[in-house]
Amino acid sequence: MKVCETILRYDSLITAAVAAEPHASLAWGSVAAFLPILSTTLSQTDDALNNLSAISALLVRFRAIEVIYDLSEHPEEKFAASKYIQDLHGQLRTQTIDMYTRILEYQIELIGHYSRNQFQRVVKDIAVPSQGIGIFSAIQKNEADANNTLRILDSGAIAGMDRQLSLLGEDIQKVRDMILKVNEAVLDVAQNEFIRQLPWATCAGFNEGLGGMVPPSCHENTRRDILEIIRCWGEDGGGEQKCIFWLSGMAGTGKSTIARTVARIFHGNAHLGASFFFSKGQEDRTNSERFFSTLAHDLATKVPGFDACLYQAVPKHEDMRTKSLKDQWEFLILNPLQSLGSRLLVPVQLVVVIDALDECKGTEAVPHIVSLLLEANSLQRIRLKILVTSRNEKHIVQSLDGNPDVTHLSLEEGVGARNIEHDISVYIRHELDRIAQSARLKELEGWPLSKKLQVWPKENQTQELVRWSGKLFIAAATACKFLDDTDFPIDRLSRFLEAKRTTGSGTDALDDMYRHLLRSASSERDEDELIRLFPIVVGAILVSKEPISVFDMKRLLELEVGQITFILGRLKSVLIVPHDVTAPVRLFHLSFRDFLVDEKRCLDKNLLIDERKANARSFQNCLKHISSRLKKDMCGLHQPGTLFSEIDQNRVTQYIPHVVQYACQYWASHLKDAGPSSSETGMWIEASGFLKEHLLHWIEALALLERVDDAVNATAILKNLALISSGSVEYGLDCLVHEQAEYRPSSLYR
Repeated sequence: MKVCETILRYDSLITAAVAAEPHASLAWGSVAAFLPILSTTLSQTDDALNNLSAISALLVRFRAIEVIYDLSEHPEEKFAASKYIQDLHGQLRTQTIDMYTRILEYQIELIGHYSRNQFQRVVKDIAVPSQGIGIFSAIQKNEADANNTLRILDSGAIAGMDRQLSLLGEDIQKVRDMILKVNEAVLDVAQNEFIRQLPWATCAGFNEGLGGMVPPSCHENTRRDILEIIRCWGEDGGGEQKCIFWLSGMAGTGKSTIARTVARIFHGNAHLGASFFFSKGQEDRTNSERFFSTLAHDLATKVPGFDACLYQAVPKHEDMRTKSLKDQWEFLILNPLQSLGSRLLVPVQLVVVIDALDECKGTEAVPHIVSLLLEANSLQRIRLKILVTSRNEKHIVQSLDGNPDVTHLSLEEGVGARNIEHDISVYIRHELDRIAQSARLKELEGWPLSKKLQVWPKENQTQELVRWSGKLFIAAATACKFLDDTDFPIDRLSRFLEAKRTTGSGTDALDDMYRHLLRSASSERDEDELIRLFPIVVGAILVSKEPISVFDMKRLLELEVGQITFILGRLKSVLIVPHDVTAPVRLFHLSFRDFLVDEKRCLDKNLLIDERKANARSFQNCLKHISSRLKKDMCGLHQPGTLFSEIDQNRVTQYIPHVVQYACQYWASHLKDAGPSSSETGMWIEASGFLKEHLLHWIEALALLERVDDAVNATAILKNLALISSGSVEYGLDCLVHEQAEYRPSSLYR
């Protein structure tokens, strides 16, 4: 409240000024004690509040008068003056003490008045009690009498006093403002550092992509009905719509593209709070450990004021990485939003987009996440809407289907599938036209345009490709990418449409596409080399914990770049292969991985990927690579006590290149995913040998990378494998693993 702030501005000044005078100190102490009551009981228009503002000004003025004119008890002992002047001093002193007495009486009356309940106050007096009004009038009379005495004593005193107090007040305000700015700056630094240290998954947002390659949104004039339904749900502010919108569908139906488009729409109108796109191709985006902290990080960057509420909501600003999902949800999302909502004058609508929830590891974690998200209904001033997309996995269906707080839309039936053939047709026609235009330009550069290309593609071919795609956008997109990856699209489309088709399941169109693509990738001349390298290169890509580059594959797999690009060059229809060998290679769609690891779908045993074997190879490659590179003081700091903030991150990258970073972070995860048998084979022996020789070197490297938590997670994996091995591990190593599991070097380099 404005008047309270005015009084408090002089708090420290008045307190210091009146300390030497018991009467003034008692009067001001009453004002200070009464201020908390004022902030909760008085309205801005209350006469009592305005009266106290006037009283605070009087206390400042008259304390200054006391000091300047020395209104001590026996002034005649301190200076020589006429009897008349001494009497004036005594009169001014008496008037000042009387005023302090009246101030105390007035405040006692107010305290008694406002201590009564509201009904009693209204019955007795609507505003200030009549006795209080009389006391305040007496205070004003005391002030007038003292001012008259002061004018006789010193004719220019009052004007000079007011002028000096005004200047003093301005100086105090400047100092106060400066202190507030300094405090705010310090708080901002603390807040920003806390938020920066929140563990968050890279490239999990709707507008992020590895290597700057952000996946596309919906093609223009497609999925309009679905997007409109979701938009209306997200923008509804009446509270009637349910807090979760679940969009489900099988692989390839376009869920992620719709989710990304929805996120862009709400980002455009400032309603997007956060987004998280799960992905099996990136370790950070496939587990629940960084889910809520990433959402909190996103909210802090998108929603004004959330960062301060987040900082205040976390008890003692603890490290949330070790907290349960429930604690993370409450401290990082729910409580800060409640706090922010309490400060708002009008309700605010926020949308959170969560894509591919089925790709989150742990059938137990996902239902728990869903139950926590449903608590968003408890928010009042901030209405949180959550879009969730997923496949129809059993544990997700059980968590969401039939829930009264969930709106469900399936892309396989009803409204979700109503215009799918039309939308796929629009997309395919656009892409074939683009491919034809590109092929015409290439042909014109070398020789006259052929008649075939002038009329390609034929209408019946387009219609056949649309029918073949069925309800799978990914099938249409992969087919168009396959046609785009050749200088002879006419022949390739003809051969593809003439190929044998299978029927029976919803993935048949995709399976046919992938089988045809893999057959086209090999020829008799290089088939043996393809069969040898395919499981090594493609297997490494499929089980990689984050997208891996050609350059890093060369080092980890110990292959030549030409051998790697030999495989990748034949799979550009299903892989995103950048020209830059240091940029990550990514799957065009997860369905290709699903196809290659399923022996019922990938019928060519030479190309079938055994995930356990691929993980075993990756584990051995990682361990071999870092065993030859890790050493004490990796970055050449020469000072063990160096703080992390003093280390140049460019130096860290120089001495610990990306391939070493990857191997340090994920070798244990690959060991785990190689299967239970890894604890009974040579892989466990390799791991034990590595720990004995490089344990401290490995932890040091992770500390420099700010990934010490990966060491903690790895020790948990090793501890489980040690238990599975049932005593086959030597006692010393078993103790080492168990001690390491209890060690959390979170302060290393801090």
